[in-house]
Amino acid sequence: MMLNQTLEHQDCPALYTLVGDQCLSLFIIGSVSWGEARAFCQSISGELITVRNSKHYTDLVSHLKDTQLSNDFWVGGRFVRDSEMWMWVDDMPMELGTPY
Repeated sequence: MMLNQTLEHQDCPALYTLVGDQCLSLFIIGSVSWGEARAFCQSISGELITVRNSKHYTDLVSHLKDTQLSNDFWVGGRFVRDSEMWMWVDDMPMELGTPY
């Protein structure tokens, strides 16, 4: 079962809504792996979310509260074994800990 929890917004492509300054699409598609979630995002011309700063984080949390979603979601962070670092899907380093 797939459920789209996204409200469309005129400034975003179909299946996406504006959250802060990012166009996001939230789908609940059951229990999937990180790789499956990423492949699904890419199939709708997207990518798993990267959280760059406290504003992105608070916008996301506020949106999840407004939509009353309490599901678990995958984000675009991954451990790269070659460099032994956590990186975002766009190859930018992740700040570890709870920076926001």
